[in-house]
Amino acid sequence: MMKRTFAFLLAMVMLISAFAVLGTTVSAEEAKEGVFTYIIENGEAKITSVDKDATGTVEIPSTLGGCPVTTVKQDAFLGCRSFDKLVISESVTKLERHAFTGCYNVTHVVIPSNIASFEAGYILSECKNLYSITIPKSLTKLGDFCFDECFALKEVWYEGTEADRAKMDIHHAGNEYFQNATWHYNSCTGEHTIASTSPVQEASCTQIGLSKGTCSACNYEVTVPSAPLPHKVENYKVQIKATCKREGKEIGVCTDCKADVFESVRIVEPLEHTFGEAVVTKEATATEAGLKTKTCTVCGTTVEEEIPVLDGGSSVGLIIGIVAAVVVVGAVVAVAIVKKKKA
Repeated sequence: MMKRTFAFLLAMVMLISAFAVLGTTVSAEEAKEGVFTYIIENGEAKITSVDKDATGTVEIPSTLGGCPVTTVKQDAFLGCRSFDKLVISESVTKLERHAFTGCYNVTHVVIPSNIASFEAGYILSECKNLYSITIPKSLTKLGDFCFDECFALKEVWYEGTEADRAKMDIHHAGNEYFQNATWHYNSCTGEHTIASTSPVQEASCTQIGLSKGTCSACNYEVTVPSAPLPHKVENYKVQIKATCKREGKEIGVCTDCKADVFESVRIVEPLEHTFGEAVVTKEATATEAGLKTKTCTVCGTTVEEEIPVLDGGSSVGLIIGIVAAVVVVGAVVAVAIVKKKKA
């Protein structure tokens, strides 16, 4: 009896363990809302990607699928080059590695007060037109290369004091532009409240636009950036020359700044083959067609053409047929004559 009870309990433990394992191996399914693709895990929404053609100001919402948005996953915004401003909701607590890497046109980012660390590193790396960022006092740690190649970063709007900044744990590698920017202390969090602005620098395809206005909340004069203008592409240059073996590729060239515009690409269809003289590879006869072969002098591709049967081939065949018929008829007549004589 005791052995049976032990065996039953052991089987139940194994069954429960199996269900637990199955529950942990089921992956969350992705869903989409607006420009965001996300998953739900433990009642929390986590953004996995965003539409690459999202433009203007991208605001990460506080909820997706009825759940609070807490995380921007690794590479979620990687290479999104179209939008120019990023505002992250207060519900977000975690930004994973490379969350916003390569967002080329983004000029201003607002970090919420619930984020305490950029420990993952590379959060905003390669955002080459990032001019300003608003950060909360709660942000106390930055990992390596969070602002690597952020060449345009000039202003940091910081909720804390200079003494608070001194306590921040900032890894120096790849964060030089962040540290060397102009820091504005005791700034308001979130977006500045500005009634009107005056232009300072016109945007072009090679530089961001800048205008100034006064924030009614923190009373700072604020420089407001805007994204560079798109390149004007009217001409293209060869990047990969088309041949009869492969298609070619051409890159757009900006009419204004003469720079290569790698987002503007057009494909060139492969060229036609250059065939040499045809060579007879099978002679035609009176009864069979022949073949001749042409070879491309560039890539070696061959094509075959049929050579018609020789002229007169049909009459020769007819004569042969008539002769054969005469022979057969003659044979039949000869047999009949022999039989008649014997009779």
